[in-house]
This record gives sequence, C-alpha cells and structure tokens, in this order.
Amino acid sequence: MSFRFNFSVNEDEGESDATSEELEEVHSSNPAPKQIDPLKLDPIPISAELIHYSDHLTLLKRQVHDAKLEFCQNVELEDNNSNISKTITESTDLITGVYEGGLKTWECSLDLCAFLSELDFNFKDKTVLELGCGSALPGIFCLTKGSTVYFQDFNEEVITLITIPNLILNINFEKLMKEIDLKEAALETIVSPQEEEVLKSRRCRFFSGDWGSFESVLRSEEKNIKDFDIILTSETLYEKRNYKSLLTVMKNLTKKRNGFCLIAAKANYFGCSGSLKEFENLILRDEVFNWEVLKIFDGNNVRREIVKLSWKL
Repeated sequence: MSFRFNFSVNEDEGESDATSEELEEVHSSNPAPKQIDPLKLDPIPISAELIHYSDHLTLLKRQVHDAKLEFCQNVELEDNNSNISKTITESTDLITGVYEGGLKTWECSLDLCAFLSELDFNFKDKTVLELGCGSALPGIFCLTKGSTVYFQDFNEEVITLITIPNLILNINFEKLMKEIDLKEAALETIVSPQEEEVLKSRRCRFFSGDWGSFESVLRSEEKNIKDFDIILTSETLYEKRNYKSLLTVMKNLTKKRNGFCLIAAKANYFGCSGSLKEFENLILRDEVFNWEVLKIFDGNNVRREIVKLSWKL
C-alpha cells in the first residue's frame, strides 16, 4: 500500500531538486505572530485518548474530532476568517501557508517521544524549543522531565485547542489514569489552564506564527531569553520552501557548542516537495551543522528517521 498525505498542494511543488527561489518563503496570508497566554483560557471540557506507543511510553492526547467540535461550537465556519475553519470545511490534513497540520498527531512526533524516553540524558533545567509543535508530545515529555519548554506552531488555534490541553493532560497523567476507561482507552475530563501550577510558573511559553517572524517576536516578548539547549521538530520537512527559515531559526537559537537539534521526519512526503534528503543537502551546503542519523524506523513502506544536528567545531 502506498502512503500519501491528503495535502492541498500546487502541482509545480513536486520537483525533486530545491532551487534558491523555492527555498524562499511564499506565505501570503501568514497569521500575525504572537505569544499566547494560557492563563487567559477558560476551562475546557475535552475527550482524550490513551496512546500506548511502547513499554517506555504511554501518553494522553486530545482527540482531534473533539478539538474541531469545540472550534465549530464557537464560530460560524462560513463567516469565519480563521485558518482552522478552512481545514474543517475542506476536510484536508494541510493547506500550505494556511493550516500546517497541527491538529493531528503525526507518526514522527510519537517516534521522537519514544526516542527521548529511551535517551540517557538529564532533561532537568534544560531549555527546549519545539518548532511546529502541533500536539507537542515531544516537548511535553521534556517538560515532565524538568525542562523549560517553549512551544511554537503556525496556527494560534492549534496551540489553544491541542497543545495546551495535551500539556495539561500529561502533566496530570497519574491522576487521570485513575479515571480513564481502560477498555475504551478514552477519558472525558475538564482541563483548567488557570489552575495549573506549571503554567503559572512559566516553565512553558506558547507562540504562534511563521518561523520567519518567530525569533523577533520571541526576543521582544522574552527580554532575557537565551539560546536553547535543545530544539525539537517533527514532521516539518514536507515543504522545502520552508527550509531556509527553519534552518535560520535553528542556527540563531541553538546554544553554541553544546546545543543540538533533533529532527523526526519521513524520508519522503508524497504529494509534497520536501524530503529528508532535500533538507540534508541544504545542511551540507550550509556547512554549519553536522548531520547524524540516530535512528531509523521502517514501516508502512515509508522510512522514518531521527536526525541530530550539532555544531561543527
């Protein structure tokens, strides 16, 4: 069985070789970048599900249909200008430059979580940035291990509907596991951002907007921000036009010498222009980072990899 994303893309984006022009951002209707305050969110009744990935990794996440239902209850889709409304009405996984797939939990996000859970590494007091976080499970894992984590996604609604609820679910994992219907692996609960100590302590921050403007917003909102020990990203290499801005953020925000980036991605994204090889070629041409494949997953006819970028000394 072949694998293909249900993505809305232009036919001329399927060429195999990236040019300098194609590496330029072309988002014409980017949402205004901003920092999101989770303490301003009202309590949210949600439906969650249990993900048992391996013996080392069990997580909770909000069900996508539940997030979409909440959104629909609060807006008139036909009259709403939100980018999320377009993906609901058009039933698509992604609309490039409009909605970047953040409601769905993609395979490589779980791969990266599993890899982190098996890693012999002390996450306590580390600063972590997850780019294109979506369901944000890798960043949430680091948060539960004592890191300070910044979450960034293209769409503000993804942060409020998925990222923050998932964070609260997993921060309260042990408590909620006593309430879950294990037969159905499902849970009905209410998450209250204003009551969560981890959100009050500001051990996590949330940003929306594109990568091209992210750094300036980050530094204007967080005056004391320094570079990050770890930058995480998963399933963000499907569109090669975004590579330049992704690499720029990584170079500007990864802590020098000991900082590193972890990328989880598929070897190919059928129906889209990006691939691991395309991004590797850009890294090799740039000659700033080392490229090291840490783990390979073979399944569903599509190879998936976890790659480490570290500074060339």
